[in-house]
Amino acid sequence: MTKRVNLWALASLCLFFVANGASYFIRSDGYGIRWVQDGMIRSGWPFLMFETGGFSHHEHVNVFAAVGNMLIAGVTTGIAIGFYRVTNRARRSDA
Repeated sequence: MTKRVNLWALASLCLFFVANGASYFIRSDGYGIRWVQDGMIRSGWPFLMFETGGFSHHEHVNVFAAVGNMLIAGVTTGIAIGFYRVTNRARRSDA
């Protein structure tokens, strides 16, 4: 039982970091280009957790969005692990 919970927690944490790390590169304005003036740096998927930059340079951090992203990653991982277990059982019963 503990192994399954640890696997689920580790998988959802990895999914959380991968999705939000990828959103940093996808959602930010001109990432990696030095001459982009007043670009915004954004992170968070599907909810925007962090945003900084712009013409007036504002910073926005949303803790509720981070919790929501983690919750969605956990639910998605739970569905994936459940699907794996159901298909694994079906495969064993067919053999």
